[in-house]
Amino acid sequence: MRYQFTDQPPKLIVQIESRFTLIDFTVLLVCFILGFIFALFFWIFFVAVFLKLFVSFEFVFDSEEEKVLHFIKLFSYIKFKRREFQFDEVSEIRLSNEDSGPALQHKLVNKDWYSLTILLSNSYIRMAKVQMDEFEELYHLYTQLHQHLGHHLLFKLQISHISSLEDHV
Repeated sequence: MRYQFTDQPPKLIVQIESRFTLIDFTVLLVCFILGFIFALFFWIFFVAVFLKLFVSFEFVFDSEEEKVLHFIKLFSYIKFKRREFQFDEVSEIRLSNEDSGPALQHKLVNKDWYSLTILLSNSYIRMAKVQMDEFEELYHLYTQLHQHLGHHLLFKLQISHISSLEDHV
């Protein structure tokens, strides 16, 4: 602690300055790091919810130029081109339940997820991932794509039955 004592009659002035110790520095650093981590988690969660609510995807299959354009639409008004690839880069368009499996709810239970995926030669693009109650719409989309693009692209249906968790225990 530093202080300055000034005697100016009728006033007595005492100025006190605290010192910044190693403990103060440690507490400040820990609080800063924890605050940064929690703020980072908050922003990651905010961005994830924002994207889920206000972002949609658009796929344009151009059979004339034999290419696929993948767009991201923000608020259904602003459109950004995310990716462009040719038909010959597409290995197959697959409707499958390969994402199904145990999910933690009250306990581990099997959850069925169905996905429509464009498999490329070196990666994949998931067009949609739905639960069982929306499977009819996804299957309808798959059949429409197959009718319109079946002569250009390979389509594959890969749905297998998932055995219950109790069978393995």
